[in-house]
Amino acid sequence: MPCPALCAISERDLAAGVTNVATIDQPTSAVVENWFMLIERRVDFANGYRMRCESCRASSWLTAEDYAGSPEAMMTCSSCGGEFNFGPAVVDLRGAEDAALDDTRLPQLAWYHTTTDHGWPLPSKPLTAGKLEALRKWGWPEERLDSYRRRHESQALHLGTYEAAIESMLRRMRNQGDRNSQFYLHRVRLREGLAIEPAWRDENSAEAAATTSIDLAFQGVDVIRHLNAHESIGSLSIAIVRGAIDSVQRVDVPISQLVERLDDATLKRAGALRDEVHAVEAKHSNDPMTTHDRLRKRHVARAGEPFAKSPAPETYAALAELERFVEDKYLGGVSPVIRRDFMQSVGSPRTAATYEKDLVWLNKFMGLAALLTRHEQVREVLAGQSWQTVQPTL
Repeated sequence: MPCPALCAISERDLAAGVTNVATIDQPTSAVVENWFMLIERRVDFANGYRMRCESCRASSWLTAEDYAGSPEAMMTCSSCGGEFNFGPAVVDLRGAEDAALDDTRLPQLAWYHTTTDHGWPLPSKPLTAGKLEALRKWGWPEERLDSYRRRHESQALHLGTYEAAIESMLRRMRNQGDRNSQFYLHRVRLREGLAIEPAWRDENSAEAAATTSIDLAFQGVDVIRHLNAHESIGSLSIAIVRGAIDSVQRVDVPISQLVERLDDATLKRAGALRDEVHAVEAKHSNDPMTTHDRLRKRHVARAGEPFAKSPAPETYAALAELERFVEDKYLGGVSPVIRRDFMQSVGSPRTAATYEKDLVWLNKFMGLAALLTRHEQVREVLAGQSWQTVQPTL
């Protein structure tokens, strides 16, 4: 009989071995077959962090507001009272009661992954011919190339919390040229009976991100846990062999069902700010070119590219106001750290854009913001997708 995908179950029931029902703080109405039930953990994009003192190694709590608002990145240790520099290098485990620390519960958890690969998880990650040729031009001998290729193609798969998956996507958007790529959000069910490495690794001091399935096989494990130091920092993710995955659910992001019509207030504000940009540009259209523009004009002429004068400073002020408006409207309740990362990932409306292009940007912004602020509905949509069985690599 179908059962709510994210219905509540007590810790006592979990301890007693009840595993065919999922748990979350607030239940939703999604329905899937009960034998695919997974335990859902609480999602929070406003969390703070735990940092280890460099002197006494004690762990102290740091709010997201203090993390974002401290220009010198200094904090006081709650144990020894000393001052130390906080950041990814000293991040500590956020929750000592994390269910992923329990070997019996780890396979029962819902794990998440974002990728641009529609067919994920692929049997391997081939090294492109272009990359191989570039390495040859750099003088790499064939023996070294072959070793590098084997490790690249046998990379372990990485899964994390819902927050880690979303933050990973945002990092790729801002740092790896994927701002305009199509992403897919996956919900993953692991197999039972996995060999799990004891304890967990710290990304700062132990190999985790670059772990391969070859490494895992050598150690005789299917799964290793590692502390995230860069996305959803302080949470635990896992590196696994492909055969550890039983099945996956997938949805395109942004999720079309959650992209609503822009309301009249937003449309009016966007239109007014774009009109302001046009007025500023018209006012300064006959201003003399700056030295920077003269140099840039010669450069683009040599490249055979069109030239346009740099926008006036007031133009950026109007567009920054549009960004602040939609940030406050669509990212309520999100920590300032993740807000900052989100804004850098999505990018700004273009100075030379039209009102119509602003609307495209606004719709994308709203759709991606829903992943953070409407995550219950996102997971409800995802939990309603069909399961795709993953065949172990031969």
